Amino acid sequence: MDERLGLTSKLAGCIPDARDPARVVHSRLERVRQRVYQMALGYEDCNDAQALRHDPALQVACDLMPHSGSPLSSQPTLCRLENAVDGPRCSCARPPGRDGLGHLGVIVVIGPATLTMRGRRRRLRLRAFAPPIWLGVPHPIL
Repeated sequence: MDERLGLTSKLAGCIPDARDPARVVHSRLERVRQRVYQMALGYEDCNDAQALRHDPALQVACDLMPHSGSPLSSQPTLCRLENAVDGPRCSCARPPGRDGLGHLGVIVVIGPATLTMRGRRRRLRLRAFAPPIWLGVPHPIL
């Protein structure tokens, strides 16, 4: 379903990545998929990422071959990904038609996050509804 809709790949394109490409082990898409799929499985924070990074089913879902000797991202790596989701820098937070995900009628936020919009801090929570996904964000962001 994700590959058909391309949600995680579009989300990965919205998140800034200032890492040195020569030192990157896990792609941004792989990290986004791992985090989103962990949330879909009921793991609301990154605390279990260390154990789940060796899970063969999760590795296959994230396009990583099990038993290849390469585990998925660690808990600190996923925390850095979550910290990169910053409203002002993340193109997903832009209004519709401005390179965000608004044109899909979907906005996705990785985990609970706090961002500043128009000078006011907002707490975002992921809710599992059929598209469009509503995240407790005021309607103008859609």
